[in-house]
Amino acid sequence: MKVLITLDIPQTGIDLLTQAGLEVVIWKHEDPMTEEVLIQQTQGCQALLCTGVDRINRTFLEACPQLKILSQYGAGYDNIMVPIANELGILVANAP
Repeated sequence: MKVLITLDIPQTGIDLLTQAGLEVVIWKHEDPMTEEVLIQQTQGCQALLCTGVDRINRTFLEACPQLKILSQYGAGYDNIMVPIANELGILVANAP
């Protein structure tokens, strides 16, 4: 399973993911991704760890049908269209 992380998280978190057998891809740029770049970078990923600046809307969710789970790094997930994700069978979580 491949996971895209849209921010540079602590190494401990990356280690946990790789020890669980996940292939980890990290967006290391200071600027957040545009919707187009986020869609492009998420292709081939089954998991996404995003932040509140990432807009997870219908366009994104429908363009990434291989996603199985997405998680918000931080409390809440107001930027994620949870009902649409649920409709598409994508699990939504957060990691406060």
